[in-house]
Amino acid sequence: MELVADKRTKAEFMPEENVGYRVHAASQVRGMFTRMRGDVYNLAPCYITQQTQIDHMVDILGDSIEAVLGK
Repeated sequence: MELVADKRTKAEFMPEENVGYRVHAASQVRGMFTRMRGDVYNLAPCYITQQTQIDHMVDILGDSIEAVLGK
């Protein structure tokens, strides 16, 4: 998932804002470990994953984005 400053124009965040790093750190605090490539958040669940696990990952990511961006 790519994190952008403006969904409509897909304008990127300024590099000095470190949005990707901050969201990644916030998700780790909440117990989800994955990887970032700039402002692109990579979700890579196991091939066999329960729907509840996917829902939990989405919730953690949403909470992390909200904590960083206030959205």
